[in-house]
Amino acid sequence: MHTSGRVFEGWSTWDGTEANVAFEPGPVDLREPTETECRDVLTALGVTRHTPTSGAAIASDRV
Repeated sequence: MHTSGRVFEGWSTWDGTEANVAFEPGPVDLREPTETECRDVLTALGVTRHTPTSGAAIASDRV
């Protein structure tokens, strides 16, 4: 998989109706999301009431 800054090793299969794809992202850093990040993601997912976000994390590559 090619992105704007990296190339990821991966694999894909096609069974005629469905594609299955996976890749190795390499090392990532995890951090707790801010309240704004939680709100934005929950809104994008259509969640309109308060939903607990314990255990949520933001992952970013170490490039």
